[in-house]
Parts: sequence; C-alpha cells; structure tokens
Amino acid sequence: MQLPVFLYSAPGEVPDSLYTPERREQLAAMREAGVHGYDIQWSLQSGWTAPGVYDYRTLDEALEYMARTDPQCRLLLRLSLHAPAFWYERWPEDAVAYALSETHDTTQTGDLVMDKGPLRISLASVRWRRETIKAIKALVRRLRESENGRRVFGITCAHCTYGEWHYWGFFHLPDTGPAMTAHFRRWAKRRYDSLNEVSWAWGMPLESWDDVSVPGLERQDNTPSTFREGPQAARTLDYVRCHQALVADTLLASCRAVKQASDGEILAGAFYGYFFNTPWRDEGGHLEYPRVVRSKWVDFLAGPQAYDIRCRDIGGTGLDRGLVADVLAHRKIWLSEADTPTHLGRLMAYFWRTPDEIAKTPADSIALVRRDAARAFTQGNRFWWYDFGRKFTGGEYLDEEIMADIAQLVRLSQEVQHLDRTPVAQVAIAYDLESCYHLPHWRAGADSVSSGVIEQLIIEAQYLGAPVDLLRWENVQPRHRLAVVANAFHLSPTERRKLRKILCRDGRTVLWLYAPGALGDGGMADGITTATGVRLRQLPEAAEPLIRFTNSPLLPASLHGTDFRYEAEPVWMEKYDPIPAPPRLQPVFFVDDPAAEPLAHWSTGQTAIAAKREPWGVSIYCALPMVPRRLLRHLLRQAGGHIYCESEDVWLANRGVLAVHTRDGGPRMVRLPEPATVVNGHTGEVVAKKTAVFEINLPLRSTTIFLLEHGG
Repeated sequence: MQLPVFLYSAPGEVPDSLYTPERREQLAAMREAGVHGYDIQWSLQSGWTAPGVYDYRTLDEALEYMARTDPQCRLLLRLSLHAPAFWYERWPEDAVAYALSETHDTTQTGDLVMDKGPLRISLASVRWRRETIKAIKALVRRLRESENGRRVFGITCAHCTYGEWHYWGFFHLPDTGPAMTAHFRRWAKRRYDSLNEVSWAWGMPLESWDDVSVPGLERQDNTPSTFREGPQAARTLDYVRCHQALVADTLLASCRAVKQASDGEILAGAFYGYFFNTPWRDEGGHLEYPRVVRSKWVDFLAGPQAYDIRCRDIGGTGLDRGLVADVLAHRKIWLSEADTPTHLGRLMAYFWRTPDEIAKTPADSIALVRRDAARAFTQGNRFWWYDFGRKFTGGEYLDEEIMADIAQLVRLSQEVQHLDRTPVAQVAIAYDLESCYHLPHWRAGADSVSSGVIEQLIIEAQYLGAPVDLLRWENVQPRHRLAVVANAFHLSPTERRKLRKILCRDGRTVLWLYAPGALGDGGMADGITTATGVRLRQLPEAAEPLIRFTNSPLLPASLHGTDFRYEAEPVWMEKYDPIPAPPRLQPVFFVDDPAAEPLAHWSTGQTAIAAKREPWGVSIYCALPMVPRRLLRHLLRQAGGHIYCESEDVWLANRGVLAVHTRDGGPRMVRLPEPATVVNGHTGEVVAKKTAVFEINLPLRSTTIFLLEHGG
C-alpha cells in the first residue's frame, strides 16, 4: 500500500474534535492543499457500554463527516484502548497501584498528574487483555462492513500514558497492584526452576511463591555506580524485564487482533520505539523495541520529535524520538508526529519553560514545516502535522503563507517519489537496547552516562555537515565509514564477537564510548578490552569528567591542548522539575596500551582517549560518554567520509534529495559526493548544472530542500 507522505491530525476524540470552527477551516485548507490522509482519534471506552456490548455511533458520525469534508480521505484511526467506565466498578482489583504515591479515586485526571498516581486498569489484568482483544476485533469487523469504514487504512493501537505505551503513572513507580503482583509471580515461576533459585538470585529468603512481590521504593536503591548494582539489583532487574515484556506483549496482541480481524487489509502499529527523551526507562520506556519492530503483526511505529529545545528550536535538529533508520532497516514504516508549534500555536514559554517562542513569524513557521518535510524526504518516513492550535481547538496552520507552502510540499513529494533516494549516510550512531536494562533506576540519581551517550551525543552528531543514521549496532551498514558505539555496555561473549564482525572491517573507524562490553562476563576493564581491542584499566574511584586533548595529528588543530568537560544533564520530567545527575563518573577507565596513540588525558594524567590502528581500520576508545562535534567531523573526514558543508547547520541527504536547516543563514559552499544538477525544490530554479561543488546563500531561519538529478 502506497501511503501519503503527509497527513493531518486533529488532536482529541472524534467527532467533537472535528467540529471547532478552527478545525473545520483547517480541514478544508488541508484538503485544498492536497493533503488527503488524516489521523483521527477515537477510544474504545466511548462505545464500550457493557461486557460484549459496543456502540459505534460517535465513530460512525466522525467517519461520515470526514467523507463529506474530503471525499478522497484516507484515515489512520488512533484507537485508544482505555478500559471502559464500568470496569472500575466491577473489577476494582484490576487497578494499577503505585510504590511512590497513592492512587486517585477518579479516572477524570490527566495521565501525568503528579500529586497521586492516575486511576487506571493494569495491563496485567488477564480479564482486561482478553476482553480488549475481543473489542478490537469487533471494531475492525465493523469497519470492513461499511464504505466509510473502509476508508480506514491503518489502526494505531494507543494505550497507557497519552496512548504512547509509557506505563500508567510511570512517575509514581507502578505497578504494585494485585494484578501485576500475580503476573510477576507467574513470570518468576517461568523464569526460575524453583523457589530456592529465586531466593539465591535475589539474595533474599522466600518461604513461598506468595512472598514474591513487585519491588517498591527499593528499586531506587543503587550503589554510586552508573550501572545497576546493589542488594535489590537482581530483583529489580527481573521486575523491569517482566514489566517491559508485558507492555510489549499487550501491544503485539492488539496489533495481531487488527491484522487477523481485517485479513491483513488494515495496517497495524503503535506509538512505540521511543529511545530519546525517555530517561524513565524502567517503568515508562520501550525497552522491548527489538522484539516489537521484528514482529510480523506490526506494520508501522510512530512517535513525536524529541522534546528538547535543541531539537525543536529554529536551527535545531528536528530529530524524532525513535531510531528511524533502524525501523526502516526492518522494512517497517515510521510515522512522525510533527507537533512543534507554529507562530499560531501553543506558547512554549509556558509549556516548556523556554525563554522565548520557537516560531515568531510565518517565515519561522514555514522553516519548521519544511524541516519536517525535509526529514521525511531524506529519511523515508511519513508524518502528520498535529494541529493543537493556540487554544487546543486547532488552526495551527491557518495562515496563507503556511498553507501555500504545504501545498507546494505536497506537490514536491510527488517529484521526490521518482528520484533515487538511496541512503548515503556514512556516520552511524549505534545503540544497544539490552544495555538499558543494566543502568540504574532513573530516580536513583546515579546515572551519569545516559544523557551523554543518548541525548547530548545525537545533538552534536547532527551538526557535522553530513547526514547521520541512528540505529542499533546490528544494523550498521558497509557504507558507514564512522561507527560510534554509544551504549553497548552489556555484551555477552557471543555478542562481542558478533559486534566486532559487523563493525571492525573495511577500513572503518570505530569510536567506542565509555564502557562497551563492560558487563556480560568477567571484569569490566577486561570486557571493554575484548570489545574494543584497546587494553584498558579501571581507576579505583570516581573521577571528574574533565579531559585535555593532546597535540596529536589525529585530532583537528582546533582541539589541540584544549580542555573538554562532560556534564551529565538532569533527568527530564516533562514540565516538572528535573532530577539532578551526579557530577562525577563512576566507574572510570583509562587506556594502558602502548600500541595506542593518546588523544586526550584525564586531569589526573591517565589516557582518556586513544587511537589504535588495526589491520581492519582504526579503533578509538573514549572514556567519556560523548565527544564534541569537531572531533566527530574530523574522524568522519579521516575515515574517508563525505562532508557536504563545513557549516554547523543541519544537513540531511539521500542520493536524490539534499536539505539544509539553518538559524543564521548566509553563504555556504556545498560539495556533493558526485556531480548532479541541483534544483531548488521550492522554486524550481536550477541552482547548478552537472557539478559536485556549488555555492548558495541561505536565508536566515530557514529550511531549503534541493533535488539532485543525476545523469541525462
């Protein structure tokens, strides 16, 4: 099925969300601009009146309204799986309970309330899971029976916090309720052969299976280490695995119900695979992403862009929260939710505590709209414009200039479809989901590494003057000249060998950050040595994350003799006060290998970064969780990678499309990896003919998309 590149989304439950004056006008404007794909939202609880009894009148009304508004409409149904109201009265024992807080006595609260945990039904309720699957199948069959229902080409199975599969009330340490406790006991019985084995693994006496319980506040306990350690570590790790598996199992069962009930005709997917801006990983993360993305029941994954002002602001990266290149490598669809406000939208000074608004003018808004399109054109994902509006009644794009640009982008998307869009990124930032299980609880205040290897690193990597792929290490491709192993802390001996087989080849440069292979078996330093090929030792105590670069010719001259300090950022908590991160690193490692050339030293004198030439390429170990963009760019160039422009703008590319997003604008010298005729995608102007080098003058606060025509 050929999906549209662009969709329009009206937040809120249909049909009422469609009826505001702003939404009516916006729907008409999108239709006239050529946007005929729509994301609409409806909840099972709206029509689930009693066990096995369903009322679809509100959904039917919405489908009929959309068909009248746009006879060409194709609909993606965001289906909320909230338990119906009657459930809480009939089966109150199915509710979520929290270790950190009491539970609200009403369901009429937001999902992210902070005073108490929200009243919601546990995913561990066998009864709820069984009946919800029946309700999904009944709905899908109903859709296939009507002309308007057949306009629905896909269903997004949406559940938990904001429909994004972040477990209910994750800030409050769920789920200690009866349903989850029973589920955890069943899980432990499958995991261990006997009660004695559980007792030994957890380091605690258990007289019967009834003594197995969900860890509460003790899951926050950790040694000062940045890895999960302490007397409760094994039990907590088991619960996190159980918890994460349950979320993934529920999601997959929901998608399977859609596929089976529709005989495979309806696409199924979910908001899942978030990796960035998800520090509350134990309860709210998506750690089973590898299993979900491989599932035959999942056609697409979706998510918003990263909630970081460095991503959303003019001049920012516009990055998604998921590993988009990895999703696409599995031949699945990634749907991005573009909800950065235009100059007509929400006030970010209130919602994100920003010092200023992101978009101040129609021109700013167009730069953001184009940035979203540029990522779709170059990465290969799809997306929808999410129409909050200033008062949450829509109208985010009701501006003549914005809508004219959207219409032009729709036309441009048709041209892009005919270009050679082969990926050309030569930088891979490689991640490991299993290692996330072995980091301390996000409330422990012990993790000094994640903000570096996950959040800060990807920001730096977007300003290299070249496109970058973010993916799991298993999917690094031969075209990647520079591979950055970001967080592969836990590797079994087999995984270490597999990682080296995939990465250490073809003259590539591999940059290993912090502690690759430290966990898995044996001592930490030995594990890192085996993974990297660079001999390491461990410092006896925590260290200040401050290094000084050497004057090595392997470094750019601008770094010679300079200091670099890594600062761990606090745990992001939406619009609530963040949790501070520790100022020092622990454990800390240093290079003790005479065959490796020092590139930087700790303030205590030991080697913190070193490069070692190998028959297969160059292995560089860095004891910090991140490095500055100047070093990344230099390593890419030394590895034989192509840099399109020396400017610190966001450059995106595949073989047929080149795009740049800039804050400062001005003249830029651009170098292509091969000659092409360069066409301004917005104006149709031929910028340069059959050349590999051309100069452009970029407007301030803008995004420009170029088409690259080869041959002919």
